[in-house]
Amino acid sequence: MNKLSEDIILDKYVYSSSFVLKIYKMIKFVLGKLSNSSELLRLCQNEKLRETKITYRIDQTLFYSNKLKTERIKLLNGTKEQLEEAYEQILRKKKFYINNTEIRDESKILMKCILRLKETYDLQDVLTKRANIAYDSSNKEHEDKLMELWKLMKDEEKLTARKSEQWQTIGFQGIDPATDFRGMGILGLEQLIYFAQNFNDTAKHVLSCSHHKISWYSFAITGINLTALELELLRERYLQYYLISHEASIESFNEFYCYLFTEFNNYWFKRPEPVTVMDFNDVFKSFKGKIIKNLTDQIPIIVDTDKKKY
Repeated sequence: MNKLSEDIILDKYVYSSSFVLKIYKMIKFVLGKLSNSSELLRLCQNEKLRETKITYRIDQTLFYSNKLKTERIKLLNGTKEQLEEAYEQILRKKKFYINNTEIRDESKILMKCILRLKETYDLQDVLTKRANIAYDSSNKEHEDKLMELWKLMKDEEKLTARKSEQWQTIGFQGIDPATDFRGMGILGLEQLIYFAQNFNDTAKHVLSCSHHKISWYSFAITGINLTALELELLRERYLQYYLISHEASIESFNEFYCYLFTEFNNYWFKRPEPVTVMDFNDVFKSFKGKIIKNLTDQIPIIVDTDKKKY
C-alpha cells in the first residue's frame, strides 16, 4: 500500500473533522512556540517537497487559518495593492522576519506559491461569468457554436432545420437546444464543443453508448450536468490540487471535463445491475462521491479513450 502524503492525510482526516482540526491547530501552536516559526515558514523551508505540494499545502493552511482570513481574501480576491499589503502582513505574522530582517529565500517561495493560487481563484471567476451568460438564440456567435457542435457530432447528417427533433439524437430534450443551457449558460455548450473537438472519436463513442436500448441517457443533458458538477468541484476546492499540478487555465478545466464525461459513461454501464434513466440522479450522486474521493486521493487524471462495448 502506498504511503499517503501529508496533504492527503490532512484533507481526509484533519480538515474534514472540526474536532481533529482543533487538536491539529493546538499542536501547530505548541510547535510554533517551541521552534519560533510558523507552518507557512516551515513549508517554504522544506526542500523535500515539490513546488506543487508546497503550493497546495500553503493553500490548505491559508484556507483553514482563522488568523489569516482577512489576508487570504486580499491575496486571492483583491487588487494588486491589496495582495502586496496582505503578503507583507503574512510575512510579519508568520515569522518570515528575524530581527526585523526579511528571510528572502522563503519569502520568494511564498509569493511564488501565492501567485499560483491566485490563478486558480481568478479562473473560478472567469468560468462563473461564462456560466452566467445565458444562451441567446439571437446571438450569432452562440448560434454558430451550436451549429459547430452538431457538425462535430453528426458530420455525416445534415440538420434539416434550426428547430428539429434531430437535436434529441445527441441528447437534448426537445427541438430547440437553447432551452437546455439555462443552468450552465454558454459554458455548458463550450465544454461540449471542447470534448467533441479534442476527443472526437471518444465523444462519438460515448454518444453511441448513450443510445443503449435499456440503459440509455441523454448525452448533451448529461454533459451540461457534468459542467455544473465540475464548477461545483472548483468552487469547493476539490480541483485545487489538479489545477496546481497542471495549470490554472480554461484548457485544464476542459480537459478535466473530458475525463469526467468518459468516467461517467464507464461508471454508468458498470453498475452491479443494469440501470435506466430513472436511476440517473442516484447514479450521478454516487459518481460525484467517487470523483471527490479520486481527487482527494490525488488519483492521476487521464481521459479514457478506449472504445469499450456495453
